[in-house]
Amino acid sequence: MYLCHMAKNKRDFDQLEARRKKAAQLFSKGHRNAHIAAELGVTRGAVGKWHKAFLKHGMKGLAKAPSAGRKRAITAVEQKWLCAAILKGAIASGYSTDLWTLDRIINSIKDKTGISYSESGAWRLLRKLGFSCQKPVTRAIQRDEEKIAHWKKYRWREIKKKHVRKNAQ
Repeated sequence: MYLCHMAKNKRDFDQLEARRKKAAQLFSKGHRNAHIAAELGVTRGAVGKWHKAFLKHGMKGLAKAPSAGRKRAITAVEQKWLCAAILKGAIASGYSTDLWTLDRIINSIKDKTGISYSESGAWRLLRKLGFSCQKPVTRAIQRDEEKIAHWKKYRWREIKKKHVRKNAQ
């Protein structure tokens, strides 16, 4: 499995909180929700929700929410390390080939952090970090072109004929 890192448009929660706080300043100056929505580039409905939260809880009502869900198994610093290690290649991490597999990634995480990941957990982490599964660009060293040609010429034809005969009955 080769991995490809793809940048994603992720929400900046600090920036979103700053936008809500800007709205609070405008509420305090007496601006209408429609004006605030136009100035901040959001819907009037969003501004209405922010206004209700501001009136009920003050600035605390506009603060960003704490992270939902289960805590990360590895820290943000360790995630940055993992991204860097993957981008450097498997050979740089001590493997004999530059092919990253889930087992290699799981072992690397375990060696670095002491935290064990399942295959599905490691895959979810990789997807979250913006990596995707990629096919190798080159062919396997062990590939035997003669055996492949023989299989295509004889075995594949045999399989195909059996399938045609079976469906004809």
